[in-house]
Amino acid sequence: MPSQDPIAIAEDLVKLVKSISEPQVDSLKIWNTKIAIQNACDSLLAKILGPLEHTVLVAGTSTAIYSLLPIITCLCQQSLAMSRQLLILSPALESPI
Repeated sequence: MPSQDPIAIAEDLVKLVKSISEPQVDSLKIWNTKIAIQNACDSLLAKILGPLEHTVLVAGTSTAIYSLLPIITCLCQQSLAMSRQLLILSPALESPI
């Protein structure tokens, strides 16, 4: 997408929203248009904020992932422990009765 001014991006955004507001719109068109709306919103935000502020905003949203790291680490450790138990038990499970 070529670099547009914020007004042109906002006008495109309005057209996109209107295109899925009509009755009996195909669900695939709605899906694809929502992605285009998201991209237009991202472009508009980047244009209005400027490169530095937009980078700070995007970096700030990624910090939410770091708050989940302790939970993810705990789940991985539990999964590893269960896998080890299965490896220990697997010979006993394969032996004939």
